[in-house]
Amino acid sequence: MAWITASNMRASFGARLPVLVLKEPMQKARAMRVQLALEGTPYHKPKHTVGTDTIGIDLGPSTIAIIPRTGQAALETLSAELAPDARAIRRLQRQMDRQRRAANPEHYDEKGRIKRRGKHRLVWKRSHNYERTRRRKAHQERYMQGVKMP
Repeated sequence: MAWITASNMRASFGARLPVLVLKEPMQKARAMRVQLALEGTPYHKPKHTVGTDTIGIDLGPSTIAIIPRTGQAALETLSAELAPDARAIRRLQRQMDRQRRAANPEHYDEKGRIKRRGKHRLVWKRSHNYERTRRRKAHQERYMQGVKMP
């Protein structure tokens, strides 16, 4: 963790801010991500006024229930946009299988099964497009898991 001083941020001038630099695997290359933690109260835009009404909120493991004093109650799914897209991963797996078979036809028999070589290990060729598809699949799986690798 490193410390920097605030210069053009919405914090008091000269405040010390903790900065966490994380390495994150991305689709094409490794990228660096910086995470800042500001001291004090957050900036509040004037166009977003603070309400005065009382509401009830019930947090469940995958849903949130919102019950206002007046109006319609709502039950919403948490992180619905992060729902697992298993179809996309399965599509990428099939694409990888087709690419692997096209690059290594000598490793398959006439029925499409992998040939056994006894104690010898098969050496698989990986095409450029296969590697690109493999990275896309890994990125999709990381997105599904919500894992941030430091």
